[in-house]
Amino acid sequence: MHLNGRLNLAKYGKIVREEITATHRIVHLFSPKDMKELFAQEGRYPCRRSHRALLRYRAERPHLYASGGIFPENGPEWARLRDTFKRHFLLARNVNAYDRLVNDITDDLVGYVRRTRSADTLEVADFQEDLYRWALESICSIMLDARIGCLGVDLSEESDPSRLIRAAHQTIHAVMKTELYSSWQSRDTADYRELVQGQDVMAEIVGKHLKTRIRELESGVETDKNGDSLLAQFILNPEINRKDLFAMILDCVLAGIDTTSITASFALYFLARHPQYQERLREEVFQVMERNHVGQQTPQQITGKRANKSSVPITLNLLIVFKYFLIAADHLTSMPWLKAIVKETLRLRPVSIGVGRLTSTPVEIGGYQVPSNTMIITQNQVSCQQEEYFPQADCFKPERWMVDRSKAAPATAQAQAADNRYLWLPFGHGTRMCLGRRIAELEMYILLCKVVANFKVEYHHEDIGVKTMLINLPDRPMKFKFTDL
Repeated sequence: MHLNGRLNLAKYGKIVREEITATHRIVHLFSPKDMKELFAQEGRYPCRRSHRALLRYRAERPHLYASGGIFPENGPEWARLRDTFKRHFLLARNVNAYDRLVNDITDDLVGYVRRTRSADTLEVADFQEDLYRWALESICSIMLDARIGCLGVDLSEESDPSRLIRAAHQTIHAVMKTELYSSWQSRDTADYRELVQGQDVMAEIVGKHLKTRIRELESGVETDKNGDSLLAQFILNPEINRKDLFAMILDCVLAGIDTTSITASFALYFLARHPQYQERLREEVFQVMERNHVGQQTPQQITGKRANKSSVPITLNLLIVFKYFLIAADHLTSMPWLKAIVKETLRLRPVSIGVGRLTSTPVEIGGYQVPSNTMIITQNQVSCQQEEYFPQADCFKPERWMVDRSKAAPATAQAQAADNRYLWLPFGHGTRMCLGRRIAELEMYILLCKVVANFKVEYHHEDIGVKTMLINLPDRPMKFKFTDL
């Protein structure tokens, strides 16, 4: 879809009208000024045309769901759901409390790589598949207070982790296909049946773990789980009903498998292709750990507490078993290269082509009258790779995000920068911005730190692009070579 967007931009200009059918019209925006104009007019309830089949699925199961959930809902019902949950997700301390958990899961991934890579080439068959497991284990551990064992080497095809990953992919692919036509609304097409199958599996597995956690909290059973976890807050909050909670957790699991793992894999791909940035990140990781006096410890020393500040500090020449080091959330605040690498990855390989809106009233954009019930897509993926906005646009250059704030920019440059901030929107915009952004960033940051501290990452195959299946997927296997440092 991004290649089609590039062709449209070259042939028609920065505003393109596309008519799929007489009633399904799309306007594509390529200019940040026009994107800014769109968002300025979206009002209290930004409307989207998305996940419509999921809305039907949940409406047909009122015993499980009170609404369609945060993805497909619009208007006051969407606002009610967002307002119910947003303060929990957006509070930094709620998310940062999971830093140790994400460290533990990422340590398991490091061990999984060592056990499953080729003994001869040190390559993995497709690291994207491994990262699906890592992302699923992470999001389930956060949203369900449960480790479900995704990183076991001998998982069967009928294990809960394998079934859950397949079910999430079934759902995502079916959602994309059903957005292209409407006959599934009156009859069960093959695509809609695919969605039902995927959602039924997800509901079964997620529901099983959720019921267990509810019983534990309501009965006062002592566990080793965090009593202040996000899930505990949700369950114990009388304002959150169980049907809304069930839908929100399902949506978080659905959104948290592909998006985070794909961004992490593309970040490693770019670091493998640009070893100078990989080494710069590795140095930053070690320097931050050294400043925080985190030393080499045994598993027994580190279990149940923060790393001992009197331990031996890390040096760049020290042979490190990084499994026993904690990347704390507060360490991440002093890692500008890490954040610049993720930003540049999301510029070149964003999770989606852009942000979608459905006009509920007529609007004017770029001097054109756009009628109501028109789908508008901001083509951020294409626009972020245009020379007029990003010099050397096709090159991976994380330093472009390393802003020198000590130098005052001219007024014209400041005005342009204000418009250009609408170009890079990997987490959406405004009140419909992704609620899980903090969780996704914490997971990705810790993963990149741990991987580059353990391995030299290489890639020696064809260039990897994207294919669109609602979200952008790698178009070939991520055959990384992992060499122990």
